[in-house]
Amino acid sequence: MPSDPFEVFYESVILALLLLLLVPASARAGTVDRIVAVVNDEPITLSELERRSNPALWRMVSPEPFPAGDEKRRARAVLDDLITRRLMVQKAREMRIEAEKRDVDAYIDGMTKSNGLDEKRFAAMLADLGIAMADLRRAVAENIARSRLVHFEVRSRIVITAKEAKERYKKDYKAEKRPQGYHLLQMGFYWNRPHSLADTRAQAEKRAREARARVEAGAGFRGLARRLSELPTADSGGDLGFIRRKEMAPWMLAALEGVKAGGLTPVVEGAGAMQFFLVLEINTPGRYQPPPFRLVEEEIKRELAAEKEKKSLVEWLTKMKKEAYIKVML
Repeated sequence: MPSDPFEVFYESVILALLLLLLVPASARAGTVDRIVAVVNDEPITLSELERRSNPALWRMVSPEPFPAGDEKRRARAVLDDLITRRLMVQKAREMRIEAEKRDVDAYIDGMTKSNGLDEKRFAAMLADLGIAMADLRRAVAENIARSRLVHFEVRSRIVITAKEAKERYKKDYKAEKRPQGYHLLQMGFYWNRPHSLADTRAQAEKRAREARARVEAGAGFRGLARRLSELPTADSGGDLGFIRRKEMAPWMLAALEGVKAGGLTPVVEGAGAMQFFLVLEINTPGRYQPPPFRLVEEEIKRELAAEKEKKSLVEWLTKMKKEAYIKVML
């Protein structure tokens, strides 16, 4: 409850003005909308809260799971998210950071295609889910602006040193902390198949040997696999994860014979493709070979940066909320 008379007066004026602005829209709709929160000088209305409480819309625009609990707790969690979003959008606007129409168009076009739909069918799907295209576009524009704001205010200020990465490497890469088996990265090339670039086995083998030579010369395996590999694992940079010996085909076991962690297998034929593997690490009973630091340094730095970003983001948002005028009336 505010004790400062000026603050009380300020609140009453702001709320009165905001309520006046809502009257025409409410009258036309035939229902009485109301304000459930004020963030600085901007209202959040009950109708806005209800629209954002649609689980389908939430899953499209938020990386967090839809709030659990009873209706009251869910409503408060969605409102808290709306308040945070509004604060960030206000800050982005203040810094002249915004999403262009073409950015939003491109993002929604990507969503449309990833669902295997055209524009008309995507709009119909949204309608079936109770989502207005305008609400989706607004949420996407907010996400783009917020991401750019976070990059400027938080992400760009995070630095991870080689020393920090080395310390994490020593801490995490121990036999007892790692899964059992061989951690493998895979790259392969088909021949005489739809979308394959090789017509013959010899051509596929040539492509595989050329790719292997590039890795030997220092090219990053994951990036090269994403660009060149024709196997289903290409999108993950060829990462097969940990595989136990009993789970491997005989041709894989033969290829791995004598190869240590950090080493490349020869090019072999298997599963209808010419392929080779990078043995990232080996963890079998009585034998652990960690990956060479150079092969996991960037991955470790990304993990450390994500951890620092999460912590810094919480601190930054907490500070911004303390400095803002926020009144909840739910």
